[in-house]
Amino acid sequence: QKQIALGAGLDERQKFYYGRELLFNKMYLESAAVLEDFLNGSGWVVNKVEACINLYTVYAALGDERRALASLLRSLTFLPPGGQTCCILGEHFLKSGDYNSSVYWYKAALNSGENEKSGGFINRDFNGFIPLIQLCVLYDKLGEYDKAYAYNERAGQIKPDNANYLNNKKYFEKLGIRGKIDD
Repeated sequence: QKQIALGAGLDERQKFYYGRELLFNKMYLESAAVLEDFLNGSGWVVNKVEACINLYTVYAALGDERRALASLLRSLTFLPPGGQTCCILGEHFLKSGDYNSSVYWYKAALNSGENEKSGGFINRDFNGFIPLIQLCVLYDKLGEYDKAYAYNERAGQIKPDNANYLNNKKYFEKLGIRGKIDD
């Protein structure tokens, strides 16, 4: 900030990282301005996707759900959706009660197959554990307990000591449910 105040300019990559730092420090309005400026420049496409996800977080923190969702959807103009984008969309539809759309996006997260060599930040939980545990929850809400159980078991193969998995396992044991995935 001192350098900027003294007139130093930022290149595209510096704008991206500066916008992220502002977000991490809860300087949301400043972050939004820097990230929006970055998106209008010529930065790396993987950074543009990440900037859209960061803007989703910024606008959600500011209570502007419309702009948050628009920012996330903007990421689709740069690359096919990765696991994190799919999971955020799955969460959006889960919160709104549209369970079938939520299922679609969590399954898309499982199948997103992100490229480790892309140069972008990849959290493998968004391609495995998170969508699996959320699909368990969704199928339970939809009354498809065999599928819910099976997705929980797959999640448990990834993180066998996770509290969510273990609590779900107890829940299904009480119900006497065992199942398989048919889709």
